[in-house]
Amino acid sequence: MPDQSPPPSLDEVIRNTQELAANRGAQAALAYIEPQYASRGRDPRLLSVMAQLQSAMGNRAAALAIWNQLLPLAPADLHVMNARHQARRAVWLQGQRIEAGFYPTVRDVGVDVKSACAEGDFGYALWTIFDVAFRLVKSLPMSQAAPGNDGTLDALCLEVGRQFAVHAKLAPIVPDTSAPIVYLATAIHEFGGHTRVMIDYIRRQPDRKHVLLLTGLGINMAVPPVQSLLDRELRGIDFTWYRNSQIRHDESLRWLMQQLQNIRPETVYLFGHPYDPVIPAATALLQKTNTYFNHHSDACFSLGAVLPVTAHIDQTPMVHHLLCRHTPQINPVYVPMTAATPARREASAFLPEGAVRTAACGSAAKFTDQSYAYRYADVLPQIMAQTGGEHVHIGALPAEAIAQIHAAMDRQSIPRERFRHIAHVESLAAALCDLKVDLYVASFPTSGGKAVIEAMATGIPVLYHVNYQSRFACVADMVYPEAFRWSDLESLTAALQAADRAALSRHSNLSRAHFDLYYAEQAAAAAFVGGKPVGVPAPPLGDYRPDTTQQMFDRINQAVKERVR
Repeated sequence: MPDQSPPPSLDEVIRNTQELAANRGAQAALAYIEPQYASRGRDPRLLSVMAQLQSAMGNRAAALAIWNQLLPLAPADLHVMNARHQARRAVWLQGQRIEAGFYPTVRDVGVDVKSACAEGDFGYALWTIFDVAFRLVKSLPMSQAAPGNDGTLDALCLEVGRQFAVHAKLAPIVPDTSAPIVYLATAIHEFGGHTRVMIDYIRRQPDRKHVLLLTGLGINMAVPPVQSLLDRELRGIDFTWYRNSQIRHDESLRWLMQQLQNIRPETVYLFGHPYDPVIPAATALLQKTNTYFNHHSDACFSLGAVLPVTAHIDQTPMVHHLLCRHTPQINPVYVPMTAATPARREASAFLPEGAVRTAACGSAAKFTDQSYAYRYADVLPQIMAQTGGEHVHIGALPAEAIAQIHAAMDRQSIPRERFRHIAHVESLAAALCDLKVDLYVASFPTSGGKAVIEAMATGIPVLYHVNYQSRFACVADMVYPEAFRWSDLESLTAALQAADRAALSRHSNLSRAHFDLYYAEQAAAAAFVGGKPVGVPAPPLGDYRPDTTQQMFDRINQAVKERVR
């Protein structure tokens, strides 16, 4: 008698397949799911499971064929797109007899990308550059910041853009002198440093029209607070922005190129994330446009940093002096970051309560590097024990980080009310002044240059950490030369002991004078002539010396931790 039981549901088929794979292997699971797929009218929801089984069996070409079937059926599924591209890479690496699972050299990346372009697979070509750049960006923790660029990858972006433009029948732009100034970015954020710099650029030309185009690349954006920021900061300026909603990189490039063709800008600023290949690729249409690359992600590898542009804009003196000015073909210029000038902290008004009130600013990412010897939660109570005063943290911190700070304070019998957490302020400079902060403690192990500039704008003395791993992760080259500094706990104690009323008053004048000379709006405005960035001389490099012994201690400790795991 035939089996009259109802067929298993889709969820049951997937669950049965997973159990078979776990107990009897991928081949048995595939033997079960393939007839189920056929009997269900080739339900595409089973394809991803089948592709994963083929990959587990080492059948890379078969897995790629299945992902190729599924990709057009799920054009907005990021998981499907990534899995398909990973399968294609696996097939290519196998064909090249490369067993490492990743490209051995940048030359191999180029061979794979050019092969994909020849086949018209521009989505894979762009994804490959994106994935490689993303891995390069994330290859080091923030505390080991190391700026980098690669002419081969930038040239690949341009070549993909040129070939895609021909494929999509998109001609190079003939600029319209009356067109808006255009800004290309991946995403913007309410607290993003590059967002603030872009706003500064726009406000310098209030009589012009401005358009921002965002590639998106699947990055989440909190749109309401961003819109509120733009409305507030750009009130009265003709400004609009558009955000790409495509998931696939080739469709994102098509969208961006079409937007540029419609606008026909004469001036374009590039503010892309360091791993965004779509923006560099789109510059293939901008042969006759004044194009400026803004090197805002300058503490890590960055795509686009050696593109053939009208000018390459550096924002920090250390990157300009040590990296970009040695590449004259990109026409590097220095345009300083700046800050609005609030009411300054009067030099005679320090220590009104007798104890030093300190403040720091930044998100958790700047303070929570587990591989670094000095941690915020451990050092902060030592600062408060030495000063006897209150510490204010401005910026979002997760509950876990606050709990760690409280626990460390409890161990030293420091009342918790001496630590204040303010998640957000509209103006850091104004907040530091209003809070009557006596000493600004730059974030560590990764410092924030923009925040230090705002502290100096108020005439507040600065205490910064000399990051022993990387000068690009600290502000030694941005802060006034006489600033309080610490490299270890002994030098931290010495710096805090030296911060009496007379020293704070003297440092206040030094701090504000350094801001006026290098970072005030007049200094930044001087870097523009006729609305075009031409640059100004960068401040001289500061005093920085790495601690190679501590670096080796970190490596040893990290190796021990990995062995324990």
